[in-house]
Amino acid sequence: MSNPDDLIKKHKIKKPAKRKIKRPSEPISTAKGRRSRPETSVNSSKIRKSRTQNATENFKLNKQQQAELTKLRKRASSKQSRIKKRYGYDIQRPVHGRSFATDQEYQQFIRQLQDDTSRESHKFQKIGTGDSSFFVPSEEIQGINDLLKKYENERMKFYKNVADKDIIAGGQLQPDNTVLLRAMMKKETPGSTFYDLLHKQTFEPKEIKSIDEFNRIKSRLERQSKPEYWQWRQEVMYNNFIESLQKLSERSNVGSGKLQEMIRSMPKDKFLEMYYRAESDLSSVFNNTPDSMEFFESVIDIFNNVANAYSIVMSGR
Repeated sequence: MSNPDDLIKKHKIKKPAKRKIKRPSEPISTAKGRRSRPETSVNSSKIRKSRTQNATENFKLNKQQQAELTKLRKRASSKQSRIKKRYGYDIQRPVHGRSFATDQEYQQFIRQLQDDTSRESHKFQKIGTGDSSFFVPSEEIQGINDLLKKYENERMKFYKNVADKDIIAGGQLQPDNTVLLRAMMKKETPGSTFYDLLHKQTFEPKEIKSIDEFNRIKSRLERQSKPEYWQWRQEVMYNNFIESLQKLSERSNVGSGKLQEMIRSMPKDKFLEMYYRAESDLSSVFNNTPDSMEFFESVIDIFNNVANAYSIVMSGR
């Protein structure tokens, strides 16, 4: 009888050979000890580009859309030519390439063409009379009217506290003669420009003689309708007066140091008030020249009158 142990030795079961697993050249990171596959990078810009290209390639105008586009483009071109011939203006009409990426883009361009070719667009107004007349876009006329409103607001702020004040002349108050009345009287005096900024400006298209005059009016209003202009103007008035006072003092050899200190100490709004209330006394400083034997005495009187005007304004009278 065979021994069972000998049988086991004779029929020994072979174990399967272990498979060799190649390790990756680079370590693979795992979240929980498990091996994960290497990530594959995806270029998202290429995907977006591809989608855009597909959208462009997929959208095509149908016959009705193409006909509408052609009709409106012809209208826009014809209107451009008519305006050039009649008014002398080169207008810019809407332009677009031959293809559209989406229906939305197409509809947007159609609306632009419809607005451009409507009767409400590109209107012009006649300026001047006779042979010197010319045309300008209506929106420019409206722009000037808007600037006039802004100018009027700034002008009123500039002298609202001065208009009803009594005039000062020869260093003395002149009752019942206000700055506003004085400005109206000076307006009728040829060559008088002292109160020009206090006058309301108007714009009369029929009175304009040339396109250059029109552009000058527009440029002036663009400046004068801004608060910065009136602040600058006030500084100019102040500096010009101080400079004229110094020059007159040097030419006449009459000292004005104390008077200059008084003027420099004035708040700007108070100087503006004195400037318009004591117009005749301040004009004497601007315009006086040593052309007579009485020049020395007249300069002393001028300085005294300005000092009196200073006292009246600073005292609130």
